[in-house]
Amino acid sequence: MLCGLSFFWSQTHYEIRGKVVDLHNNAPLQDASVKIGKFQTKTDAKGQFILQKIQKGNHTIVVSHSECEDYLQKITVDKALHLTIALEHHEKIIEDIKVSGAVRPSKSQQSHTLQGNILSQNFQDNIGNLLTQITGVSTIKTGNNIVKPIVRGLYGSRISILTDGVKLSEQEWGVEHAPSVEASMFQKVSVVKGAGALKYSSDAMGGVVILEAKPLPAKDTLMGHFQMAGFTNGRGIKTGIQVQKSYENRWFVNAGGSFSKRGDIAIPNHTLQNTASEEHAFHFSAGKRAFDKGIEISYKILQQDFGIFTGSHLSSASLLYDVIAAGGAMHYYDHFAYALQNPKQEVLHHTAKIEAYHRFKTIGKFKFMYAYQLNDRKEFDIRRGELKNIPSLDLQLQTHQAKLSHLLEREKWSLETAILGEYQNNYADPNTQTRRLIPDYEKGQISTYAVWEYTISPKWFLEWAARYDYSTIDAFKYYDQSVWNARFAKHYAHFEVKQSGSRILTHPVFHFHNHSVNAGFRFTPNNAWNIKANIAQVRRMPNPAELFADGLHHSAAIIERGDLKLQSEVMTQMNMAIGAKINALKGIHLQFSPYYYHAENYIQQIPTGIQNSNRGAFVIWDYQQVKANILGFEAEMQAKITEKMTVDAQYSWLRGHNLTHAEPIILMMPPRLKTTLSYSLWKKKKMLLGIEHLFVQKQHRFPMRNVNFETIENGLIVPKTLDVSTPPVAYHLIGIHLSAEMNRHFSAHLRISNALNTEYRDYLNRLRFFAPEMGRNISLTLKYNF
Repeated sequence: MLCGLSFFWSQTHYEIRGKVVDLHNNAPLQDASVKIGKFQTKTDAKGQFILQKIQKGNHTIVVSHSECEDYLQKITVDKALHLTIALEHHEKIIEDIKVSGAVRPSKSQQSHTLQGNILSQNFQDNIGNLLTQITGVSTIKTGNNIVKPIVRGLYGSRISILTDGVKLSEQEWGVEHAPSVEASMFQKVSVVKGAGALKYSSDAMGGVVILEAKPLPAKDTLMGHFQMAGFTNGRGIKTGIQVQKSYENRWFVNAGGSFSKRGDIAIPNHTLQNTASEEHAFHFSAGKRAFDKGIEISYKILQQDFGIFTGSHLSSASLLYDVIAAGGAMHYYDHFAYALQNPKQEVLHHTAKIEAYHRFKTIGKFKFMYAYQLNDRKEFDIRRGELKNIPSLDLQLQTHQAKLSHLLEREKWSLETAILGEYQNNYADPNTQTRRLIPDYEKGQISTYAVWEYTISPKWFLEWAARYDYSTIDAFKYYDQSVWNARFAKHYAHFEVKQSGSRILTHPVFHFHNHSVNAGFRFTPNNAWNIKANIAQVRRMPNPAELFADGLHHSAAIIERGDLKLQSEVMTQMNMAIGAKINALKGIHLQFSPYYYHAENYIQQIPTGIQNSNRGAFVIWDYQQVKANILGFEAEMQAKITEKMTVDAQYSWLRGHNLTHAEPIILMMPPRLKTTLSYSLWKKKKMLLGIEHLFVQKQHRFPMRNVNFETIENGLIVPKTLDVSTPPVAYHLIGIHLSAEMNRHFSAHLRISNALNTEYRDYLNRLRFFAPEMGRNISLTLKYNF
């Protein structure tokens, strides 16, 4: 009878064995909790577990891990089972992020991230100014409203911007074209420096700016925030709201918008006429993000209106000479206004995206994305009569992008491959009744890449990447017959279509085959030291402006001329970062990041002359190719002096040299030192006081590219030289900020920029000849989380 009972027990109770692994790479997960009813155990170092005496019937198995979402699954127990359970590792969501800035250690490239408080406190800043908080990132400006990021001396088409995985496609070639991005829509902004991130773009020789939305928790909740900022300079205001709804089944809806408006900008002692701005933004997304599959649709729209300082458009070369010699505009109207007059810019950008993914346990993750972008740019000049309300530049760029990628992850290595396609159509409206700066063109590109990562040990990590791009551009463009004959007819006669009076219609078609490679490593000998290094060679095709620009660029107040003879730009880069933690004071973190770039066919834009027209006198800027190199380094220090006091220091230095002409490269960032002293006033309310000092040295290395012209004075022809080369003097700026979190819902931030109201000019501002930079600005930002 005892044997019978034993047999009956064995037929109603069973043993369950299994293994818990990382869904991404099948690596075993240790210390995962496995529970069925009252029976519970933990996985060992191999991810294995055993549960005994599980009664026959239907049960729910619950698996949890500190860095994963909980796993729940109904199972039927009618025999001994062996289970393999895959968890979504790395996806545990921290709902209240407090990190102000961090470096992601997961790649061999140097990647800096801004999120949480740092984004909230700088809510009113545009993307260019926001990124200057990262060492080695500066800005190139056209006035005070139009700001573009510079990473290690490179800007424009050499910097790619990704918003939720979509590469921003606009008229990014223009220095005076601010990125069509509203940073407050995103909760995480990262900069990957150098050309190593080939999977994002081969154009991105300087780096990639990645903007991402915050992942939503896998629970039924409604969350969001409302922000408002007011600022004294320009008497402006900015508001923004984000609302996010998520469900336990991983479906979500996300929507938000912002509005900002400011009047004319004040410089010390004066107001700059027609420097107001206004922006509107809205975004919406919905979808499902589960472990194994997901789908998302999204839409964004951004309207940007910028005024251009009226004093930058002058009627003659002599007046331009007088203004530069006098150090700026000789007359300020000092009349504050919110209205925008000509000259101005109006930019409308739409982005629509759909993407879906499916993760298979054995063959990896497949992802498909399609995105459509429409960029409508209008630039208005000072015109009279019936032309007053007609833009001088009217460009409409449509972009279609598609990408199919595959990610295969294993315990020690991963391989990501993809194929990408892009088609662009640019339409330059002839109704402007001006010469079109950029012609009509179609551009197509097919790309493929592979990224392989291998973790040799906890100390060593290797990465290799390769990319190939085939690009073609097909344009129709009119040239003056004299210009065509002098510059291009000898080499490109086959582009000629027909002659119309003194002009000739051409049909340029170009094909580019570009391949790029990257290899890097990360070495972490112990908890105190880490070393990253990578070497890359990348190729970039000339952008449409570099090839075809021909005419007055109104917002830049210059005449631009492209060159059909330009070839693909080839750049070899070596980047390194050495980080250390020193056990002194209350903790010191150091990082030193040297880099060296060598470029064949480096494309630069330089002043070559001056031209008078019925719209005024403007400097001519030509594109040319040279052999060049850029050598530089960045140094960072974070020192905790006491429990309440912290000192941060950032220094960047670079040297760009034109090897072809044995002279410095134009518009290179001068050395910068930024030091911030922070003091905790009230720990409970997280009240923090900070004092910031920025020193920008005069740029002593610059090419002498002054422009000679002749003018008539007292009936005589007088030769003169227009100094458009000499950089302004060095300057110091003081800033103060005070922030506090009253409770988990409400926070406030007060900031005073240029606290001493210093008058200064920035070498990297294309309108520095006409006016100084912005004066003192006091801003107050309030945020309410719900």
